Amino acid sequence: MDEYSPFLDGQRWDFYKACGEVNAMQYAQQKFTFNAPWGEKMIVEFGDWLACPVETEKGEFDIYRIEKDTFNDTYDLPENINEDGSLKT
Repeated sequence: MDEYSPFLDGQRWDFYKACGEVNAMQYAQQKFTFNAPWGEKMIVEFGDWLACPVETEKGEFDIYRIEKDTFNDTYDLPENINEDGSLKT
């Protein structure tokens, strides 16, 4: 943390909960790269998630990578969806 102290000393940290929904799939192939909508090179590895917002302001279709542990810590399946993606009856 010492290297960050010039930027962080005296700053307040707050807890934030992720909001919103994404459509996502867990990637299960070999590593590949692509350019994210904001121009950054994204490296997708086995187990990572490919996600896109459920709704965008302009109806755009943006796909981005979410590292597997980050995704698992941030998102939950909706209560009406089974682990296999089917609707609960």
